[in-house]
Amino acid sequence: IMGKGGLAAQKPSRSDEVLEAQQQWQISEQIKSHFQALAPIRHRKPLRSDNSDVNQEVEDDQFDGIPAEFKKYQQLKSL
Repeated sequence: IMGKGGLAAQKPSRSDEVLEAQQQWQISEQIKSHFQALAPIRHRKPLRSDNSDVNQEVEDDQFDGIPAEFKKYQQLKSL
């Protein structure tokens, strides 16, 4: 049905064919997989309890007791 704003949702009539449960499930799975394929892939953020050996080594090597923000502040202050 065309309304003023374009297509409008329509209630099914009593004479509309009702699909079997298996067919309804298959159609819903097809629709879900279609939209999941369109969704952007988001990488899982590591949990805080996860220890990454690589990240830990880099952080340990670079940390000399002075926060990086303070080093940047001193660098900008000296300009």
